[in-house]
Parts: sequence; structure tokens; C-alpha cells
Amino acid sequence: MDITPREKEEMATDLAQRIKELGLAEPALLFLEGHRPLSFLGSQVLIFASPFLGEVAHKYAALLEDPSALQSLILELRGDLPSAPQDRE
Repeated sequence: MDITPREKEEMATDLAQRIKELGLAEPALLFLEGHRPLSFLGSQVLIFASPFLGEVAHKYAALLEDPSALQSLILELRGDLPSAPQDRE
């Protein structure tokens, strides 16, 4: 199953919105940034589990194995976070 870049972008936006609604943006960012090198492995685990999870597993596997889509998800999650306070002199 091939997923277009536009569909991946929409999936990243929707997933980021759901994560934000749950109040888990910061932990999700820590996890995604820390495990970015393992994202391909994660996508393969989803494909392996797809008989149990259904077609949605393939879609999210495609999102995880594409570095630009993963970066898009990270940027979406960072969008509304307050920036770190800066020292003012």
C-alpha cells in the first residue's frame, strides 16, 4: 500500500492534534526525538503486527519509515509549545 506525501502530512497533523488533546506533546517529543534512529524498526514492528491491528498499522508504519513525515510530526507537536525562557539583560 502506497501512501502519498500529502496523506502522510495529513496523518502527521491529525496524530499531533490527538497527542496535544491528550496533553502528551512533551513526552511524545522526547520519545520521538530520542528514538528517531529506531523509527524504521518501529515501522517494521507495526507491519508485523498488522494482522492484529488492521490496515491502520500499515499507514502509521509508512509515516514512521519516512524521515520527512516523522520530522513533520515533530514540528507539528512543537508548534504550540512555549519556548524556553530567554535571559534578558
